[in-house]
Amino acid sequence: MIGGSSSNNYMMYVRGNPEDYNSWADAGFEGWDWDTVLPYFKKSENLQVSDVMQNKTLADYHNTRGPMKVSRPEHERTQETKLEALLQSLSEIGIETIEDYNGPEQLGASKNYFTISNDRVPIRYGTAQAYIVPAKKRKNLVILKNALATKILIDSTKTAIGVEVEVNGKRNRFYASKEVIASAGAVDTPKLLVASGVGAAADLAALGIDVVSDLPVGKDLQDHLFLPVVLSGATDIGTALPVVDLRTIGFPTLNGFFALNGTGRPDLQIIPFYLDMASPFFAFACTNNFNFNNDICSSLINSNKKSELFAILLVLLHPKSRGEIKIRSLNSAPEIYTGYFSNADDFDTVTAGIRRILNLTETDYFKSFDSEVVRVNLPACDELEYMSDEYWECYALQMGRTLYHPAGTCAMGRVVDPELKVLGVDRLRVVDASVFPSMPSGNTNAPVIMVAERAADLIIQQYYGDQNIVTVP
Repeated sequence: MIGGSSSNNYMMYVRGNPEDYNSWADAGFEGWDWDTVLPYFKKSENLQVSDVMQNKTLADYHNTRGPMKVSRPEHERTQETKLEALLQSLSEIGIETIEDYNGPEQLGASKNYFTISNDRVPIRYGTAQAYIVPAKKRKNLVILKNALATKILIDSTKTAIGVEVEVNGKRNRFYASKEVIASAGAVDTPKLLVASGVGAAADLAALGIDVVSDLPVGKDLQDHLFLPVVLSGATDIGTALPVVDLRTIGFPTLNGFFALNGTGRPDLQIIPFYLDMASPFFAFACTNNFNFNNDICSSLINSNKKSELFAILLVLLHPKSRGEIKIRSLNSAPEIYTGYFSNADDFDTVTAGIRRILNLTETDYFKSFDSEVVRVNLPACDELEYMSDEYWECYALQMGRTLYHPAGTCAMGRVVDPELKVLGVDRLRVVDASVFPSMPSGNTNAPVIMVAERAADLIIQQYYGDQNIVTVP
């Protein structure tokens, strides 16, 4: 397998909605319906939330024996009180409190899941810890550091026979006895395929690469973008604690989903951040985590000096807009063209979502502090009527940011088949978010792990038969 991941990040654990996967199956991708993929979500999971596992209805959706630790962080009591107030406020605007968004009902808001351990000192728990560390001493596994896959070796019969890899600056070739699996992600897998002659014929010709398989590699990029709606709160709560404590800083400890028509698959996700008054961490997060400019950050920081803030990140779950990964040169990084809001329907969805969130200022908690929407310094929008639809469209263009969920650039039906095999090339699969035919309703961490678990069984089936598939809980 070739590729990599930033598996040491704090990753939210969100499976999405059953209709996400049923739509894949309805499009002809057999074996990717909800009933089939749910066991693979469970297979990887080691849930460390006792109250969920003690609920028989919820426990049926989870597992405590998988390799991937999933937990919920504890909160300092002041923050816990604020979270409870926010949950109540959300319920007042029709986003009800639910126990488990990974259970039988996704619409609503609940405490967040993360791939972190629930040890005395919580630690990040990513795919490296869950899968690679326990297996690193196996005789049939070799892990190379400082290695970059640059090309898949494909012979004259259009069969993948190995990979070309730079290790510590030296070029090496490794040959496959069965097949090659590309897992470099939705941005770098397209570059790897194009370098190997798999891509759109025009793109390959521009690079002087012979065509092995003419496929729309890198096209139809999808991503979850978010934009923050920031509300003021209490003004008499002191300042944030000077001691660094992850339980007290702005941290997405709640997660919510809502559909604009009130039912079905969610259109939008909300990830609230609570920021204590004069939070010392806000300035860093604003410029470094969210990459906002000084004008934007200054207006938000000045508001935070006067009151606590609730920053509600509004996520567009199913964008109609599409982007592209372009490979201009094999000696440079892929170019990412997000295509955000290239389809105007996405403006309508986010504007409707913003107006739902604005209703929070009329709920009991926020009214008690005369809560207001924090007006961000956006010179590009100054000439527009504040809070008009046109203003919010301008706001979305200025404030929209990636949630780092690129997907779909080597999608099923366009580049790979339902077994994730590259069309027109033998013994080559892709296993990462690039194979998603459409976006799941939530963060992509858990769905990618599910795809990998299912791919493992597809490979076992092909080479060893059904009897060797690991039992899924």
